[in-house]
Amino acid sequence: MPALRSTAPRRRVGIGAAALAATAGCLVVASPATADIVHPVTLATSQTTTMPGTTRIVDEWKLVGRGGATAVQIAPRWVLSTDHSSVPEQSVFRNGYGAATVVKQYRPTYGVSPGIDGGYDAAGIDLTLHLLSAAIPAPSFPKLMGHEIGSATGATLPGQGLAAGFGGVPLEEPRPGVEWFKTDRPFDTEPSQYVAINSGSPHFWYPTPSSPAVLTDIVASQYTLRVGAHQPLGGFNREYGENVRDFMSAAFAANPGATPPQFTTLNEILPSVTGPRPTPISGLKVATPGASTVKLSWTNPPAGGVARTGFRVYVDDEPAMTLGASATSVTLRKLSWLTRYHVRVVPTSAVGEAYKVGPGADTLTFKTRWLF
Repeated sequence: MPALRSTAPRRRVGIGAAALAATAGCLVVASPATADIVHPVTLATSQTTTMPGTTRIVDEWKLVGRGGATAVQIAPRWVLSTDHSSVPEQSVFRNGYGAATVVKQYRPTYGVSPGIDGGYDAAGIDLTLHLLSAAIPAPSFPKLMGHEIGSATGATLPGQGLAAGFGGVPLEEPRPGVEWFKTDRPFDTEPSQYVAINSGSPHFWYPTPSSPAVLTDIVASQYTLRVGAHQPLGGFNREYGENVRDFMSAAFAANPGATPPQFTTLNEILPSVTGPRPTPISGLKVATPGASTVKLSWTNPPAGGVARTGFRVYVDDEPAMTLGASATSVTLRKLSWLTRYHVRVVPTSAVGEAYKVGPGADTLTFKTRWLF
């Protein structure tokens, strides 16, 4: 499990330059040219936002408050933001439900380092967890997505996305900007258009009009709105092999008196929304390590549900090979020495691939050995 560290706050990435005017009332739908985006507005806690196309009032944006740039409450005493714009210890975090003092920060082993033009480049997990002195009462909290949703594997999601943050919102404005966006295309290539320029802004996902919220990722870059601007809440950093979910779980375990958030997976959410898929594998591991050849093995689930037709092996998010339906191992060849590889083994069927379950189950990062 990755080491945890508690350190003094670092320099923070600033809020986006464009100032959004505070707008009263509910959200306004964009012009037909961008009809799947709802323009952001700032809302007071007494105001509401309604999911597009429904009458459902959504309040998760009230969990968002100002940290270094933006931060979001994920449990009664836990707040999450990016590492490069974390909330300083002994400062007060405020959101639409109340306020409490940050008494401790949990930061990953690999933090951030000075980048180009005074900015910061993530050199590992770009997240910081903040423990509050007391619980801020909120009616509910989102589950955290326990694995990365990446466009490289063509992941698209049903439903609606909601971004909330202080990007482009004047510094004196205590209310976050709120914006809806559709998720029916690769998820991390359809970011919010204005809110997303602010580090720490959360993206909530609602698979159906009645689904509870899922927190999928945190915006981690003020320079780009494309792939790479998002810090997933589950998955691996490939350069260092860090596992985001392990890092977060270690912080929660170190504070048993503070109720932790819950993790979820696509495999738990989507079957009831889009139909059944084959059951994912479990226990993916390195069976035989090596320098240029590595053998991986796993455990297949019991028969049942959608019939499995084979397996597809992804290496660094690219399809590498297919295997028969009874396979329990694969040998990867022609690998580079002392190199990290990110692998996922996916059962396939006539209706599609199994949904992801994440690190330690169907996903693995390993490093090859030196030849000698």
